[in-house]
Amino acid sequence: MELPRKLREKTEFAVLIVGALALLAGLSPLAQPFPAGSIQGAVSDTVGKPIAKALVTATNTNTGVQTRRQTNASGAYSISPIQPGPYNVEVVADGYQRLLQENVNVADNKVTGLSMKLTPGGAPVTVSVTNAPPTLDLAHSNIGGDSIANELYTTLPPADGTIQGKIIGPKGASIANALVTIVNTNTGTQNQTHADTWGTYSFHQLPYGPYIIEVAANGYVRLLQENIAVAPSVPVRLDFILTLPDPTAKAKIPYPTLDEKPGQNGASLGIPAAVPLFRDPAHDGAADPVVVWNRERETWWMLYTNRRADLDGRGGVEWVHGTHIGIAESADGGAHWKYVSEADIPLPAPDYTLWAPEVIDVDGTYHMFLTVVPGTFTDWNHPRHILHLTSKDLLHWKPLENANLESERTIDACVFKLPDGHWRLWYKNEADSSKVYFSDSPDLVHWTPKGIATTNHGEGPVVFQWHDAYWLINDPHSGLAVFRSDDLTNWKQQPDNLLRVPGTQPTDRAIGNHADVVVDGSGRAWLFYFTHQGGPDAEGHDPGWSRRSFLHVTELHEKDGILTVDRNAPAYIHMLPPPKNKKSDVATAW
Repeated sequence: MELPRKLREKTEFAVLIVGALALLAGLSPLAQPFPAGSIQGAVSDTVGKPIAKALVTATNTNTGVQTRRQTNASGAYSISPIQPGPYNVEVVADGYQRLLQENVNVADNKVTGLSMKLTPGGAPVTVSVTNAPPTLDLAHSNIGGDSIANELYTTLPPADGTIQGKIIGPKGASIANALVTIVNTNTGTQNQTHADTWGTYSFHQLPYGPYIIEVAANGYVRLLQENIAVAPSVPVRLDFILTLPDPTAKAKIPYPTLDEKPGQNGASLGIPAAVPLFRDPAHDGAADPVVVWNRERETWWMLYTNRRADLDGRGGVEWVHGTHIGIAESADGGAHWKYVSEADIPLPAPDYTLWAPEVIDVDGTYHMFLTVVPGTFTDWNHPRHILHLTSKDLLHWKPLENANLESERTIDACVFKLPDGHWRLWYKNEADSSKVYFSDSPDLVHWTPKGIATTNHGEGPVVFQWHDAYWLINDPHSGLAVFRSDDLTNWKQQPDNLLRVPGTQPTDRAIGNHADVVVDGSGRAWLFYFTHQGGPDAEGHDPGWSRRSFLHVTELHEKDGILTVDRNAPAYIHMLPPPKNKKSDVATAW
């Protein structure tokens, strides 16, 4: 089968060649990661007493995207990371006048310091400033006796790590315009630059930690260097000598094309995914992922429940309420992810709870089916419903209307297109012992309840088509249950749950929870899931550490009608677009 021209060029760009011809002609660089800045400071009263639990809201006046944080016991807060630009910052606290700071400018990779004093009682007051406040020196700041640098929800002091060097050929000539890519293997953060006319390159203000660096240039063999340690104030000098390919060697295409299965014709499986795959930098509680192809940016986006795992001393389940939807991006096929922003979702009140996004791409419009709880609560005894929203860019969303389902206790939507062109929606019905129900619609708007799909008590259903069958995976809190069907109505459960046995890699040593599946353009299937941080991964941390959750990925395998995974093996991933059937109405079944 001949690849479409655009996809063929992207596949050629992704080629990793060691000892073979580098197919890099006519490539365009990977999409650049989003830049990020931060606002940090403290909130106190007029005499300097810290104000705890004040709500600080930063609104980007260019995009309208809002990011909210609460102050800790010492009045300190950190809104990070956020996109650079102009912001209005509002502070609200019980017993104090509202305060609004306007025209706060946030720069890329900079910390904007903003400490505010609230006046007790009285009517709300607005204070406007024409210039951004001075930068806060986090390296030496100490507010109310608590060092901001040691707070779990804040960023570290501004990093000053450096990697620099020169790219030359086998005879010592400089190689201009070589593409240099670095990845922080702790965070998955990726940065890119091109060598200048003299072959020199540099990266500055890097966070400390281990890095991988890759160098690619037209006509030369790609070079990869691992385990590069970036330490404070110690520049790393790395010069690279690129070699010419062996003209007698057969060029390899490392990522499978649409005509190839992984492992055929010398096809490689990709590059190992980071472990953990992603940690949310806002609250460290990423959960319930859904992965979708962003057509405009030509990267993979992941939307997830942004649990507030860093809340201190909160009773009940308040930490899983008041949550928003986070967004991360991968420009290398799913191996590494970088935080983008919170999704811009207008709601009647700022304390609404958002859970478990489901996103599909239909006729050029993204549709989200989102669980909404009308408030922030300390227990589970409150109504919740599934809201339908649409977007053109996956960032800004417009609410449409609620799905008409069986009860006021429905959560965790999954949508799949039926063979007759209609749509089916699966969801957890908490009013009936958390069984998985389903409804049908001709237009994604008007839904007719159809009954029960699975009788196990499972949440987060995900349905997909793969290897001549339909599959449903849900989470009964004992690993992931797997069901198989030939008609999308009658489901048979396989004997063993996936991810029931904890893994052996750090941060993955717990059962797997609430998953998503992507069948990519090559026909490989990927299981994205989250884990809580208990057992060995909680040693040395506070009692609330088990609330923290990290995202992971593993490859699905099918044999004789049974799905399996090997979570302890590296996930050699490079997802090719477009995603199959579940994520797009234009893709066909694999």
